[in-house]
Amino acid sequence: STADLHRHEALANLLIEESSGSYPGKRLMVNHLSEVFFVQLLRVHMRKMKHSNGFMAALSDPHIGVALNLIHTETDQKWTVEGLSSASAMGRTAFAQKFADMVGDAPKSYLTNTRLIRAKGRLQNSNDSMISIAEGAGYASEAAFGKAIRQQFNTTPGALRKTLSDSEK
Repeated sequence: STADLHRHEALANLLIEESSGSYPGKRLMVNHLSEVFFVQLLRVHMRKMKHSNGFMAALSDPHIGVALNLIHTETDQKWTVEGLSSASAMGRTAFAQKFADMVGDAPKSYLTNTRLIRAKGRLQNSNDSMISIAEGAGYASEAAFGKAIRQQFNTTPGALRKTLSDSEK
């Protein structure tokens, strides 16, 4: 639609302006604008699809879509499978089964992976303290966080942080 086109054009122009300038908070703005732009494109795509399946179906599902939205917008609130199933208006067992069927991963595993991906981004793109990043990902200690990062990405948090230092030289 014309409204979609105008929204996409405005977001694209803002993304270009932010990424080509040297504004305070540039990385944060570009990261979040990219996420918003992606969601806008997904919405258009979902409206155009007659029969969706897989992840697209999960996003548009009235129950699982709610959970995915909560997971991907999680900030200080630390969601649990129980909390997600309740917010999705489903029983825990039925929710876990439907989530796994539609998304291809168990809710707990998907939640953990999403947090670790977000933490990896913070390690590479911010100077936030290691414990702050660990706690933001739901870990009480740097040791537990380090172990999870090693298992997920086959590297250490320090090595991911070093990539930030190297890229700023």
